[in-house]
Amino acid sequence: IPYDRQSNGAAESMNNAIEGLATSILLRLEERCKRSIAPECRFLLWLPEYASRVSTIYKNGRSSTTYKKLFGCEFSLKLGDIGEKSMYLKNQDPKQRKKFTAKYVPGYYLGLHGDWNRHLFYDPELRKTVASSTFIQG
Repeated sequence: IPYDRQSNGAAESMNNAIEGLATSILLRLEERCKRSIAPECRFLLWLPEYASRVSTIYKNGRSSTTYKKLFGCEFSLKLGDIGEKSMYLKNQDPKQRKKFTAKYVPGYYLGLHGDWNRHLFYDPELRKTVASSTFIQG
């Protein structure tokens, strides 16, 4: 691809915006945890991807969002705050669920799932990452 100063400038601008958003998310998480996140933390590998996803959802001065251009509609899910303690809807087979078992269980919000239709949570009881379509913020 030949060098084009204008498109290179747009790419640099988007890179700077995503880097700034990732930094803001990281600082907010450190504030929530009341400690700094170590540079070797695996979460930091995922942070740029999450920041770029969030940047496609919001207009950021444009007439339309990138998400709308990609999918033909505006993004409709609510976003949580990374690291926020939330209650997520446990995905269970209705036949296996007992009558008085909890439908929502506690977890920590991690961001959007790769399919854009679900959210990711860390479940401390299961000690793993789970996806859910619905959650209640802290």
